[in-house]
Amino acid sequence: MRALRWLPAVLALAMAARAAAGPAEITRTLPASGRPQVLFPILHHDRWGFIDSTGRVAIPPRFESTVAVEAERAMAEAETGKPRESDFFMAPGVGPESTWAIGVRLDGRWGFVDQRGTMLGSQRFDAIEPWSDGLAAVQVGGRWGFADLSGRLALAALYDDAAGFTAGLCVVTVDGLRGIIDADGQWIARPRFRSIVAGDSIFHDNRAVVAMEGEKGYVNRAGKVAIPPMFDDAFPFGDGLAAVVREGRAGYIDTAGRMVIAPRFESGERFEAGLARVWVAGKVGLIDRSGALVARAEYDEIGSFAGGDRAPAIRRGRRGTIDRGGRWRENDYDEFLVVNDSLAVGRIGTTTGLVRRAGGRMLRPYEWDEIDPYSEGLAAARKVREGYGFIDPLGSSVIPPRFDEVDRFRHGLCRVAARDTLGYIGRDGAWIWRQRFKGYHKRAGG
Repeated sequence: MRALRWLPAVLALAMAARAAAGPAEITRTLPASGRPQVLFPILHHDRWGFIDSTGRVAIPPRFESTVAVEAERAMAEAETGKPRESDFFMAPGVGPESTWAIGVRLDGRWGFVDQRGTMLGSQRFDAIEPWSDGLAAVQVGGRWGFADLSGRLALAALYDDAAGFTAGLCVVTVDGLRGIIDADGQWIARPRFRSIVAGDSIFHDNRAVVAMEGEKGYVNRAGKVAIPPMFDDAFPFGDGLAAVVREGRAGYIDTAGRMVIAPRFESGERFEAGLARVWVAGKVGLIDRSGALVARAEYDEIGSFAGGDRAPAIRRGRRGTIDRGGRWRENDYDEFLVVNDSLAVGRIGTTTGLVRRAGGRMLRPYEWDEIDPYSEGLAAARKVREGYGFIDPLGSSVIPPRFDEVDRFRHGLCRVAARDTLGYIGRDGAWIWRQRFKGYHKRAGG
């Protein structure tokens, strides 16, 4: 819990044979129609299970770990050594599951269970990664392949490493070189690159960033080099332009590789809706596709327009917004939640409360020392020496402060800790499920 703040990457013949033999022999199976229910992880005697939103045990706690818990375990062990199993119940990455197949570990091996806890398929794996695009990377005998929602292998384990699928494509590694496959296991780009940049999509404007011989360039969806590696650094395309770095300065190229905005910036980001953020002397500004400055580089921060006409910004330590024409407007107050056209939850100075949006006048100061972001209409709030409770947008107490540690409401339930009792509460504050864990203490930094 934190106080409310500004919302802030072979052998060619061998691989060809393996690729031809593997994926084509495996049939992908999809679950029946409908939507899976949301299940919430629980812990009992160091074994994990799941409840539904009513507190009914949907999957009895008999598993040693889940995919989400294991990711948290790896981070915790790297930082603090061997944590207790109960330490993961309130971990940020552990939360509700809403998939037909849930990755779990039993007797030291990984597999998938359905929403009743029945094991799917007979194959077990050395490791499982999270789902992406209906496929999960799984490790078998030191190599990686992909399972589908039936829990069976959909793409054979042929790869030394594999990322998750993004927009139907995935970066995989063979003998230290990266390539790109599609959801059928077919090569889009064979493994010959030192790295491939993947974000919200691998290809943008039919170009993917790759590295060869220490320099970066771009390939197209046919797997051919579209722009030869010649840059110290390169970034994904947006609006037909991409930021590239030469000799420490950033400029922009078009999809043919022509430098259309001269490299004169410390760094630059991807164009979105005709604008890109650029940095000069440690400050950020905005340019248009011609390279002209729409907003001078005098801002400490400029946020995302997120499809709107204004973006949050900070200039000379003052918060405000900037429009697409580069016009700055200082905030009368920091807005955290819009209640309606007239009212918002905001902060003026050090006081948080209900604010009239027109003019920024504080109507009702809140009495809480800390307020977290709202989720499902409720926000965790804390008074010193009283613990955490929950308030509605008008600042009224809905759940009295009595918890040492809280999450946020998701799908109608919220994880909480009260001394050594961990569990879930509903929107009325009543326990839906709880369990005592002797010796449990609030997570460091929680």
